[in-house]
Amino acid sequence: MPLVGTSVALGSSTGRAAVPIATYSHVVVSPPDEIPPDTGEVDAPGPSGDSDGILPQPASKQNVIATTSVNGHPLMRITLSQRVHTVADRRTGVRKVIGMVLLTRIYTRTGDGGETRLGDMSVTAKIDPRVAAYGDVDEANSVIGVALATGELSAEVAEVLRSVQNELFDLGADLSNPLKAAGEPPGLRIKQPAIDRLETWCDRFGDPLPSLQSFILPGGSLGAAQLHVARTVTRRAERSAWSAAERYGTEPATGDSPGGVNPLAITYLNRLSDLLFILTRVVNGPNGDVLWVPGGERMDREGR
Repeated sequence: MPLVGTSVALGSSTGRAAVPIATYSHVVVSPPDEIPPDTGEVDAPGPSGDSDGILPQPASKQNVIATTSVNGHPLMRITLSQRVHTVADRRTGVRKVIGMVLLTRIYTRTGDGGETRLGDMSVTAKIDPRVAAYGDVDEANSVIGVALATGELSAEVAEVLRSVQNELFDLGADLSNPLKAAGEPPGLRIKQPAIDRLETWCDRFGDPLPSLQSFILPGGSLGAAQLHVARTVTRRAERSAWSAAERYGTEPATGDSPGGVNPLAITYLNRLSDLLFILTRVVNGPNGDVLWVPGGERMDREGR
């Protein structure tokens, strides 16, 4: 749903800054009789002090009010209260608006009946495979956060994982938003460069590691063990995303058919699980791998 009163689309970005307007920032649920008519007001952004397209500069505040409805009945008042910035790109001379997200209200009571809203504001059951997929992504992101909180990860690994955490929010937004019909704003999507970046990290961290002589048991240091958990949850997220793709396909919306799942989002999860496996070995160190010993070998070693 576009911002009322402005042509800036969700997921738009500016030149090399590439900063998306991520989401609506302030959702307030009101009884239907308190919801005003749809109105919108956007203050004109001030001039940007940046002429290189790199750093956004503060501008004015953006306040937009919109309403949503289900079957014609008003349901929710949405107030967009974002600190807006502008970026001027020297190459094009174009100044675009980007947004900083502010979340001030968390509970809405609208999901108490077992339904929720996807990114395109369509209503679906909470057991929908799309919801399961982006829920698993959220869980994987949380486990990565626990691994970071251990304080056992090197600065280099931590920097990569913080980038991944941000991209997992992008990925969750992607999975929650069915692919749009041709000609509509696509929304925030995972694209090939994000996957290429994961593969680059896999090579950078994986190439120096010694070859494995067996499978690895989850464990070692606390930080590595948490990354193993993150890896397995990411694998589950990939399976959930494929379940959603099996139901809805991977093509844009056509006619009455809802849009499918972005296949690049699923590929991202596959590559991320590979990266997390590699990083567990990095965190455990060159002699820290806990190797699986098959049953017959264990018996021989233990003299049974």
